[in-house]
Amino acid sequence: FLVGAVGSAVVTKLSFEFMSAGDESRAAFQVELPPGSTLRQTDAVVQRVTRVLEERPEVTSIYASIGGQDVNQANIYADMVPKGDRELSQQAFSREMVDELKAIPGIRIRAGIAQQGGGPGDGTSYTFSILGDDPVALTAAARAVEQEMRGVPGLANVVNSAAIARPELLVRPRADEAALAGVSTGAISQAVRVATIGDIDQNLPKYNLGDRQVPIRLQLTEEARQDLSVLQTLQVPTAAGGSVPLSAVADITFGGGPATVSRQDRSRVASITAELDGIATGAAGTAVQNLPSVKNLPAGVRQVPAGDAEFIQEMIMGFAMAFISGILLMYAVLVLLFKSFAYPVTIMAALPLAVGGAIIALVISSTNFSMSALIGVLMLMGIAAKNSILLVDYVIIAEQGGMSRFEAIMDAAHKRARPILMTTFAMGAGMVPIAIGWGADVEFRSPMAIAVLGGLISSTFLSLLY
Repeated sequence: FLVGAVGSAVVTKLSFEFMSAGDESRAAFQVELPPGSTLRQTDAVVQRVTRVLEERPEVTSIYASIGGQDVNQANIYADMVPKGDRELSQQAFSREMVDELKAIPGIRIRAGIAQQGGGPGDGTSYTFSILGDDPVALTAAARAVEQEMRGVPGLANVVNSAAIARPELLVRPRADEAALAGVSTGAISQAVRVATIGDIDQNLPKYNLGDRQVPIRLQLTEEARQDLSVLQTLQVPTAAGGSVPLSAVADITFGGGPATVSRQDRSRVASITAELDGIATGAAGTAVQNLPSVKNLPAGVRQVPAGDAEFIQEMIMGFAMAFISGILLMYAVLVLLFKSFAYPVTIMAALPLAVGGAIIALVISSTNFSMSALIGVLMLMGIAAKNSILLVDYVIIAEQGGMSRFEAIMDAAHKRARPILMTTFAMGAGMVPIAIGWGADVEFRSPMAIAVLGGLISSTFLSLLY
């Protein structure tokens, strides 16, 4: 069990990630303008970004999608030449272009596309989220974490969702004067709403074109909406049937507020995202957890798993359940086959050899522990058990033929070595090209191949020697 013990000792040196960032020869960028920007302004920025990308020799074609969740957001995709025909990897190219495009004033740009469906990311970003019911404390904590994350090596382009604000028109009714004038808060709200953004769709008049109806929306011009003197003269109806100026019953000022209010478990959530520059999600999470602002979150503010870190926790829990269930089911089947409780334990003693060898191989190759590596470890369970079954079954037959225990073990290791080595070398030969990095999408499959090769080597030879 030396290999299993060594593997358990070095597992702490592994960095965890849900999925390795792959080179798909397609770089993606997310562009965001300040809240309140128009579709035309977003389109102008996208056209400028497109022209910059078209000048790069690595780019073959560009596709842009403007709108997304809001008109101030856009996604840009740049198809690239095959990775063998360029010097920069997809991640290095994206990082270089983000640094260059930051010079465009008034935009936020990041590599990759935000996951809208709630699934895992592409392994290129890290997300840190905190919850709280006090928006002031939550915003202050998020800004403190954001500031310290900017100094973490390996994190680039840190963006705080709580720091995004947009201009607002603030109307604060004066309750006493409004009551004396017979003006309700609802009347003030309706007057301001109709003048600034128009009435609700259900109340809008319709222009009938025969096959469809076109809503008619009336509102002040953009220049008038930005002029406080015009807004102050808006007429608000009273309960007596008259009207009074808006300035007589309310204070009108310009201010700022959050562009969006996101909630999770009925509490406000603030997310800080950063691009990974040469480190894995697990290493980034460890570095962020050691920040003073994270260790000393204010009262009422708590951290919640987010992004790939959340999926890593779910992956580890699911793998643990699958691993334990597999071992128990394997033991039950072996007990039924061998009609003994001892022989299955002997057979399953080879499992730590396989797991330890897989972990040692990942550490030696400096490969992160990801979902594909877990798949490789699960594959090793069956292979290692198969080799042990061949040996133990022959030992039982040899003992029944009159051999002693020691002679039966030595004879089984000698005579069963050929089929065990043949299957091991056959599977190992199939995994070598993937482990080296030949073929497409090797970033995802390479950790699996490395784990399988390490486990095959340790479990096969140590099983025969042991």
